[in-house]
Amino acid sequence: MVLLYNFFARKRAAATAEGQPGQAGPEAAAIGDGSSHVFVYGTLRRGFSNHRYLAGARFVGPGRTVDAHGLYLEAGIPYLAAGEGRYPVVGEVYAADAATLAGLDELEEHPRVYTRRPAPIVLGDGRRLTAWVYFANEPQGAPLASGDFADAGCASSKSAPANSEDNAPD
Repeated sequence: MVLLYNFFARKRAAATAEGQPGQAGPEAAAIGDGSSHVFVYGTLRRGFSNHRYLAGARFVGPGRTVDAHGLYLEAGIPYLAAGEGRYPVVGEVYAADAATLAGLDELEEHPRVYTRRPAPIVLGDGRRLTAWVYFANEPQGAPLASGDFADAGCASSKSAPANSEDNAPD
């Protein structure tokens, strides 16, 4: 009986780790209020074109990936390649509810174009956490020289973010 339970528990954990649509998220990314951490590294960051998709999310703070990855750019769209060992990727962490994650899944065409997976993140103040990250299934374009999308010179709308009242870090 225990073996059967362990088999199904591992199967459930693997499905959650793959970030299947509709899943609440990995336990390590879950926050006590029912939301999950999500790490954004490109157009979803404050001041960029898609930040409005995080209007209902709470800004946790700036961060970077613990592991080194590759960041590519094609027509102003960033693609994160898992495990390429180029550099830690710079971004922001938000506490997002299930509805916000579902909207991000739709925007990122999860799981067809990007796959949402848990990854270790270190915040600007040194705290570590696990957050959902959208990794490209097939990165496109040219690799960036650094792990910061903002360094690529992509246009941003430096107006106030859509959730400006929620942008004070924890």
